[in-house]
Amino acid sequence: MGVVWVLGIYTVTLWLKGSCLPVFQIVEQYEEQQKMQNVVSKNDIALKTTTFLQSRNSVLKKHVQLETSEMEMYVSSVEL
Repeated sequence: MGVVWVLGIYTVTLWLKGSCLPVFQIVEQYEEQQKMQNVVSKNDIALKTTTFLQSRNSVLKKHVQLETSEMEMYVSSVEL
């Protein structure tokens, strides 16, 4: 009976380590995909933040230009 247990454990061990079913390869591929998704999501956040800041900066520049032109028009009207 002990020989059957030893043979069973040996068979299961060999099956898990070197079977034609890619048990551990699937786990490794899943972990690699998770790492890549984390990197991509971090890059997406950085890209979105940069895009937002650039658009905000352009809006502020336009606002300053409008304020400047309004002040120039006011000054030119007061000088007359």
